Amino acid sequence: MFFYDTGLACSLLKIRSSQEFASSFFRGHLFENLMISDIFKQYFSLGSRIPIYFWRDLNGRIEVDCVINLGIKLVPIKIKSGETINSGYFDSLTKWNEIAKVDPSSSYVIYCGSSQQKRKAVNIVGWQAAGSLVEKIEKK
Repeated sequence: MFFYDTGLACSLLKIRSSQEFASSFFRGHLFENLMISDIFKQYFSLGSRIPIYFWRDLNGRIEVDCVINLGIKLVPIKIKSGETINSGYFDSLTKWNEIAKVDPSSSYVIYCGSSQQKRKAVNIVGWQAAGSLVEKIEKK
């Protein structure tokens, strides 16, 4: 379940300050929720249907937070609340790309930092730049 209003979600979880949020067990879930709801809003503002899905393997070991179905290609997105880039962020995407036979250059990691990078296996996008991600993905 996703909340369009993460402030409401924080209130329901009794998270009342940025300090409580920073140390909360729910930080990663709430950040993921924020980014997914933003992707929904980006599609809505474009007047497009919302073609996003969640994917997890049967064993629960490989998970992709968001898969955008463009019809002719799938774009996997991993969402991480860390402020620095960690090589472990790419593991699920690498495995998913192998299973789905998808070009790794179409993969994205949205994280809580500000740097944007294009690597061999993934595109890295800071959370603030993710506000225009759907437009970039749709143009490719």
